[in-house]
Amino acid sequence: MVESTATPPATVILWVHPRSCSTMFECAILQRPDDFEVLHEPMGDAFYFGPERISKRYSPEQCAKEFPHYAEATFKKTWENVIKPNETKRTFSKGGARRYHPSALERNADVLGTLSDMAQYICNQASSTDIKSVPSLGPVDPSNPTLIPKDSLLSPSVIHTFLIRTPSKAVPSYHRLCYPGSPTGFEYWDPEETGLRELRLLFDYIRKQTGRTPLVLDSEDLLADPEGIMKVWCDEVQVRFDPSMLEWNEGTREHFVSLLLSAVGSNCLLIESSNLIPTHTTSTSQKKWPGFHTSAEASKGVGKGLSKDHITPSNHGTPNGETPKFPDDVVECIVANTEDYEYLRGFVKKA
Repeated sequence: MVESTATPPATVILWVHPRSCSTMFECAILQRPDDFEVLHEPMGDAFYFGPERISKRYSPEQCAKEFPHYAEATFKKTWENVIKPNETKRTFSKGGARRYHPSALERNADVLGTLSDMAQYICNQASSTDIKSVPSLGPVDPSNPTLIPKDSLLSPSVIHTFLIRTPSKAVPSYHRLCYPGSPTGFEYWDPEETGLRELRLLFDYIRKQTGRTPLVLDSEDLLADPEGIMKVWCDEVQVRFDPSMLEWNEGTREHFVSLLLSAVGSNCLLIESSNLIPTHTTSTSQKKWPGFHTSAEASKGVGKGLSKDHITPSNHGTPNGETPKFPDDVVECIVANTEDYEYLRGFVKKA
């Protein structure tokens, strides 16, 4: 357990990679509205759509036409919104080390802010682009593998936690969502978006610079022992565990879906007001990351009520227990990411 402090941390970040069961984890945190403000993968806005975007998935023309509400989503603005002190709640942010984006919900003064995000969004290692710094955050620090300045990334008001999943499941699960005409909008699969490499780099940097080992959890353990693993996480971030985190109803699912709604037309909130997600919208058809959260939207708890397409031969093995057959490039990606996964798994904390 982390040392207790007079003032609880303002922001808790769950660093993840694609298809790591992180959205299910996020739904559990949504069961604590009085304790947490939840931000859903904030850095993705800057990484994919903003003026400093690193990803080449969307052309400048496409960003201007389809995502104009992120026109000023710089990495600096989105990151500052994430670590902005919340006087009443902690902020929970889920995301990847490669992207990061701000929430549309105004900060209260007594809740812990939590966020999950992809490590690859702030720790770009893709060979498809040589971008290692962004104008809004200044020059590169050779010792820092991320885009975020050291003092800001390692602010005492931020707790970094990690969630991983075996690439033998995460990679095929991501692969099956990226194809021409996919509802996700990802027209092709890019193995460099797997994210475990960046997660390891971020983990090692935080560990080296702070002198303490961040909490690492494995999604397989979470599914096998939801209560035990959630207790471990709650202990790390200094909040009491509540059994209500393990199950949810339609209200929670609707709340989660509302987090995914992207800003539309005149209803979107200005980035200058630290909000990128609308408080209301004229259409529920435009979601952030459509198609990626089908299982979470249908779930009823940690590992409960998952949609049928969540458990498939492609990501959970064949019905008769045989090893599933994957395309060669998927197999190569699994192998390439196994070392990083096994390394991080060596730090996983059990219940």
